[in-house]
Amino acid sequence: MISVDRAKARRQRAQAMAKGDILDAALRAFARRGYADTKMTDIAAEAGYTAASLYTYFPGKKEIFIAAADHFVEGVRAAFGPVPEAAPGDFDALEVEVRNRIGALVAYGDDHREILAFFLRMRWSGEQVIAELRSSDCHAPDPDDAHGPHRIHAHMANVWRGLGVERFGMDPYAVASLAAAMIESFFMRRFILGAGGALREDAEPIANLLLYGLKGKR
Repeated sequence: MISVDRAKARRQRAQAMAKGDILDAALRAFARRGYADTKMTDIAAEAGYTAASLYTYFPGKKEIFIAAADHFVEGVRAAFGPVPEAAPGDFDALEVEVRNRIGALVAYGDDHREILAFFLRMRWSGEQVIAELRSSDCHAPDPDDAHGPHRIHAHMANVWRGLGVERFGMDPYAVASLAAAMIESFFMRRFILGAGGALREDAEPIANLLLYGLKGKR
């Protein structure tokens, strides 16, 4: 019985790894070609699979895209870190938390700049598949049942709530929106408008602005 369970666990791990490889490959393919022009054969070639084998894991391109978007979102959430179990004891401790979390988040943006730029362009262009995801997000009773932007925003708001921003008269969802807007603005300047450099260079200014807002509410 134990050997059967271990064999099953090994198969599940292998399947999860294969699925993760496919999603990483799909993100690279979508970022390079755009959603509309990416075919299952492109994703398969990027992943080192046959196109037919992809259907073992996903019914089609749209389902791969949705799963790949969620895969990317989980990376963003992991970079920002978990919801703290308790708020920092004082403002100095809060400052350390904010700087560390913003630093990790912009580093993730640097390391995945092509993929993030792809998702931003899709959102700006109003592509139908993104509109469908955003619409379904609005009706998800639990953030973890949603896809993409809503899941990221809900997690970030929960983190800010856990950090105790409400003690400073700040709404966690508003802080989450402000932080996301600033990161997007700096990202667009560097990687969309061509200013160059690294998003990591903007971590301190972003954190400073957020902390300044919190200090003003003390």
